[in-house]
Amino acid sequence: GAVVQSAIRNPQSAIRPDALLFGESAGRVVVTCEPYQYERLERLAHKRTIACAALGAARSLPQGSERRARLGDAERVARHLGAEAVPYSQALAALLVAGVTLGRGDVERAQAQYAQAALLLDAADMAIYAACARLRQGELVGGDRGRALILGAEHFLKGQNIKIPARLADYFVVRMGPDRA
Repeated sequence: GAVVQSAIRNPQSAIRPDALLFGESAGRVVVTCEPYQYERLERLAHKRTIACAALGAARSLPQGSERRARLGDAERVARHLGAEAVPYSQALAALLVAGVTLGRGDVERAQAQYAQAALLLDAADMAIYAACARLRQGELVGGDRGRALILGAEHFLKGQNIKIPARLADYFVVRMGPDRA
């Protein structure tokens, strides 16, 4: 999961403003928005965090009712996220729903959903997320086509100075399949 922290809402935050804006951290993202959009952005980030946590919990469970319940939780929150009237929330919701579908074992449908999510992410100017979705799609597709998707995503991500694209993909897109060797 992620911690959503606001220096605006919580000026007593453990993160000093200079460290927040200029510090280096692989896990910190600084987002700016108009003041009137802040509450929506915070709400959307919170929803995504909840859905990712539910997917992560489901991943660690064997097939059964508890796993199905966690996948249902993730899907329900993803649908709420997708109902927001902003392209990035709909794109992130599509990505989460693909993970839910894969968690339920429908690999073929998940492949198509990751492809659709990548298109929505591109349209929302979320190219790094889109590349991560294509990497996941390539892992599922396999063969020459899958390798091409993975290599294309890795090439793009390395062009963004990302040293280990697979790790970034694990961070941005919950891995529902087996761990890498």
